[in-house]
Amino acid sequence: MNAKEKLPTLTKALATEISKIALGTAKGLELHPDYQYAPEKLYILRLGHFQVQLRYSYYVPHAVEVSVEGDCSKAVMLFNPTTLREDFDASYQYHRLREQEKRKEMEEMQ
Repeated sequence: MNAKEKLPTLTKALATEISKIALGTAKGLELHPDYQYAPEKLYILRLGHFQVQLRYSYYVPHAVEVSVEGDCSKAVMLFNPTTLREDFDASYQYHRLREQEKRKEMEEMQ
């Protein structure tokens, strides 16, 4: 993504629908206070010991990222905002770009 590209804005309605599909609930879904006035929106939801974050993906800007984080693990699913279905092509692209970034960071450290 270059500097001129901007992430789309995630609406509460879209975040709610995707949360219901991905998690079965949207109860407790709220806009993260630090992102209230930011152009990109981040919605959060607590499920027991897990924190769920919904936002447009930085790596795949046309997909909504749902990340579930626990004490020592993280799971990421990407959804097409138009069809409201999991986007497996976007997931592949996301993981490939993350892996490239990790390799680049490791090379810079050496």
